[in-house]
Amino acid sequence: MFSDESRFLLHTNDRRAYVRRKKGEEFSERCHQKTCKYGGDGILVSECFCWSGARLLWKVSGNLKTTSYIDILENALIPSVDLHSLHSDWTFLQDNAPCHRSKCTKQWFGEQKIEVMNWSAQSPDLNSIENLWDHISLKIQEKTPSGYSELWNTIIST
Repeated sequence: MFSDESRFLLHTNDRRAYVRRKKGEEFSERCHQKTCKYGGDGILVSECFCWSGARLLWKVSGNLKTTSYIDILENALIPSVDLHSLHSDWTFLQDNAPCHRSKCTKQWFGEQKIEVMNWSAQSPDLNSIENLWDHISLKIQEKTPSGYSELWNTIIST
């Protein structure tokens, strides 16, 4: 089972905008893209999916700390495992975020008898869920949500 977290911003500047302008137009209003510094606030989501394609999405309040990560595992991962009858012969894949490597988290996985795949740092491109994050980001850019509820609806409908 693959898992990861991603923050989706309400206002993004993906640097994919290109402008053609004539000489002398560089300060023209129509040649500039308005941006929001640092992207403004967003929604942090945690998601996992397995070979069957089933997704389980979880909205995270604030930053992801060990206690909130274990809460997600208990309230989202375990029900997902039950739902898809993955009680044996499966491995959990997560990245090396600090809350994933904490003693409490490792202890929780040990108590639940969940095998966690060793994962090298700085290799997110190998996790299949990264393709999903890119797809969601593109949908957000297409729809340009005006508020958090619209942003959340775009995320869950993608």
